[in-house]
Amino acid sequence: MDAKAYFKIVLTTAKKRAGCRGNLVDHVQSYLSQRSVEQYHAHDVEKMSAKEARVDASNLVDSILPRGSQTVEKYVCMIRQR
Repeated sequence: MDAKAYFKIVLTTAKKRAGCRGNLVDHVQSYLSQRSVEQYHAHDVEKMSAKEARVDASNLVDSILPRGSQTVEKYVCMIRQR
């Protein structure tokens, strides 16, 4: 899978995960971008099937976006601390 398609999956997954939590994805888009590029190269996503790449992208989003009812402010503070 190419990098552009992988990043699109990461953003789509992140937007679904953020749901109704305002513009959370906008706040972390540059961080998502940086991390997806790092993960793309580290995990050889280029050699993965589309299904494997989607799972990998989902795992990346899991590691970045919180689940549950954290507020955007708390999450942005958490990102800044990383």
